[in-house]
Amino acid sequence: MLGVAGEVDPLEYSDELLSKMVYCALNPVRAGLVKHAVDWPGINSVKWHIGEPITIERPRFFFRPDGDVPASVTFSFSKPPGFEDLDDAAFDRLFRERVRDGELEIRREFKAAGRDFAGPETILKQERRQPPRTKSPRWRLNPHVACKNKDRRIAMLLALIRFRAEYARAREMWLAGDDDVLFPAGTFQLRHQSTARCRGPDPAAA
Repeated sequence: MLGVAGEVDPLEYSDELLSKMVYCALNPVRAGLVKHAVDWPGINSVKWHIGEPITIERPRFFFRPDGDVPASVTFSFSKPPGFEDLDDAAFDRLFRERVRDGELEIRREFKAAGRDFAGPETILKQERRQPPRTKSPRWRLNPHVACKNKDRRIAMLLALIRFRAEYARAREMWLAGDDDVLFPAGTFQLRHQSTARCRGPDPAAA
């Protein structure tokens, strides 16, 4: 649904992607688990720099030594599309600046509310099989798109409505026996579970 032709401002689109990256990195901070995103135990996008090779070794438990899983894999985090004007180092600095700004804002909110952070040591002492004590809210809003820009959000919702209408019409014809009907681009599960035909992506919408 992202990148609809004629309705995209590359700068806004890029900024949305960066905001999502920062949001994910700040999740453990926002939850009061660690004061700094880099302190979150395990792999996360703040511990390594963009473009830096990362080698992860296969855990000694669960996986068979003679299995299909390789002994190690090497990969690197890459910058998202829309930042071609920045090299890896410049984008990495921009990302970390946004994360630091978010951390400062969250810490101010916690201080005003008299809250504290658990810290990585406390997290690592927790029993991994222990269920959460809180329950997720149910029957609340369930948005299908996330975009700060109102015009883009409306455009994406309209595109989603069009997709669902086209899919419903194609499905009705397909169930009636029309094997040549084309489902709209974006159809996924049906395409992989049947012989249904689907339109390819519109190059102009890339």
